[in-house]
Amino acid sequence: MLAPPFQGIAVSDLADQNLVQGIDGGDYPNAAPNLYTGYNVDATGTSTTGEGCQDSNADDRYVCPSSSYTLPSGKGFIWYIYEEAKVSETDTLAFTWTPQGTERTSDVTVDLVDANQNFYLLGNPYNSNYDLSGLNLDQDGGDGNLDFSQVVQIWDPNGPGTDGNGNSGTYVMRTKSATNTSNFFFEDFSDESLGDISGTDNSGNSVTWDTTLSSATDLSASSDYFEVSKRKGNNRFVGRDLDGPAIWETDNIDLSNVSSDVRFSLDAIEEGDLESSDSLKVQYSTDGGSTFTLAEKLTGDFDARTITVEQLSVDDLIIRVTMDNSAGSEYLTLDNVIATRDGADRLAMGQGFFVERNPNDTDDPTQLTFSESARITNGVSFFGKRARTSAAQPRMISFRLVGRSGGEAVTRDEAIGLYFHPQAQAGPDAWEVSKLTPLATPYAALAFDRNDGDRLLAQAALPHDLSEKTTLPMRVQTYGNAGDQFTLAWPRLDNIPATWTLTLEDTKTNETVNLHKSEQYVFDAATGSKASANQTQDGAPAPLPKAQRMTAPASKNASESRFLLTVDPAGSVDAEAPAHLGPQALAFVGAAPNPVAGRATIRYALPEARTVTVTIYDALGRRAATPVSGKQQTSGPKRLRFDASELAAGVYVVRVRAGAETTTGKLVVTR
Repeated sequence: MLAPPFQGIAVSDLADQNLVQGIDGGDYPNAAPNLYTGYNVDATGTSTTGEGCQDSNADDRYVCPSSSYTLPSGKGFIWYIYEEAKVSETDTLAFTWTPQGTERTSDVTVDLVDANQNFYLLGNPYNSNYDLSGLNLDQDGGDGNLDFSQVVQIWDPNGPGTDGNGNSGTYVMRTKSATNTSNFFFEDFSDESLGDISGTDNSGNSVTWDTTLSSATDLSASSDYFEVSKRKGNNRFVGRDLDGPAIWETDNIDLSNVSSDVRFSLDAIEEGDLESSDSLKVQYSTDGGSTFTLAEKLTGDFDARTITVEQLSVDDLIIRVTMDNSAGSEYLTLDNVIATRDGADRLAMGQGFFVERNPNDTDDPTQLTFSESARITNGVSFFGKRARTSAAQPRMISFRLVGRSGGEAVTRDEAIGLYFHPQAQAGPDAWEVSKLTPLATPYAALAFDRNDGDRLLAQAALPHDLSEKTTLPMRVQTYGNAGDQFTLAWPRLDNIPATWTLTLEDTKTNETVNLHKSEQYVFDAATGSKASANQTQDGAPAPLPKAQRMTAPASKNASESRFLLTVDPAGSVDAEAPAHLGPQALAFVGAAPNPVAGRATIRYALPEARTVTVTIYDALGRRAATPVSGKQQTSGPKRLRFDASELAAGVYVVRVRAGAETTTGKLVVTR
């Protein structure tokens, strides 16, 4: 799913770079189309036209352009690139689209031709990344309902879904937030002087960084250095002939008031003939520097790499880079160190996406506008200091469904979540989004069912401060060999109060699982509902997309749903819930994996903000590690990532002390 980042890009410009077929004036006009520039389905699900597609068997939900058609600003298109085209001409993968044209420098308004459509195929119109806060999805035409869902969906063909035959993909959801994205740390060394060994980043947040040399580092020769230097015409941080480890490290980056996940990335570059003993190691700490987690270690001739760590839900962050090389002709270079909000509400340059009209809306929306002010480009002055806010922390339960056949994973669905938002209602609203049929088969899909029609949801929403016990049915739909056994996991319980009870009931086996206590649930596929097939024309190069709302059977009832998810804010604890999950109790929830050989996640919950210390003791009562020491933490569930690789095999006690209270758990380390 793509979008033109410049003005004046025509379909013929695409055809100059790769195969475009099945359209008027294009290559092989009578073949199955592989380029679509519109999506025409009205609110009843009826196709309105098969406009422009030369092949009579083409899916008439989509619009095919002519070769002279100019791609409009703010709209998206779907372009299938075949690895082996069913024609005499073959374009090989990987293929990089290189658009050219006139850059847009003002707001972009998109006319919505048919106000009765379910979905609109739009796209980022700018030659930069874009923050969804600048798209006016929250407009209201006057009926009291937002006109559009606040969630957009993107098909990621490289996503985790798989069928075992090389096809993959999943929908990725991006939720509009109230504020623009900014960097919490950004350093490209452009503001530093040559020779600097310490400095302050240029994000506007005044975070400092410094360097440390080990006892083995030898910079005695005048040509050796570990400092800001000019490489390839730009200021960068460079290590030359170090002869021992040398560390570049940020000061603590305060994220305590950041109401979302955080990611960081950096560019690592090597020049010269590096040996396997030469290395650049990236680590990070999320507990004030008590322990460091390895992100990646690059050795030898690795050329240029971007290292990224995502989905960090933390209060603080320290980034450490350790370099080591041993010859004057060897250079290790660091550049573009960035810590920013995770991409939960950002669009990449050239990204197309689906926007859903709010099913509860009765207005006729005619336009959507991209505000130019929401453009985001890492490393330019557009980024200012992020306004700290006391807004409620977003609450989210994310699910993952994996189907296995013969023990091997064959399908995967991560496009499913329950979102708690201050403006959400107990019933359907604009913070929910429909489940879309995957664009690859076979598949297994998990969806919420509101029981208010046949609509299934990829994201359901409830009020942030939920006051009543609420139960939501969940359905599993499969197509093809989706697996004979499934694992349903909930890898993220973001900011869910420890006093809330979360239970999942399997309606087929009558088993009930407490989400605070367990990490996952395994079930057989004997009772999954089957979706209709996406038919493919005989001899066509590949299945063509049919992104449509996934629906439940017309004769459905609540008892047909495979699962019932119950959220009880009153904190009533069922027989399977830990006894210490009472409203006033400090809770040790568990550790996973357990036993562990490497990294484990230790989970605990605080009834209120407290000063926390987490200590690991061996079987003789000796202190083995203190991953958290005297750190002030907010209330709610906590996840501590702990590296147990340095511990000897055995049974350990994890002690969590919060204020005057203490709770313990067990951790088993294996080798």
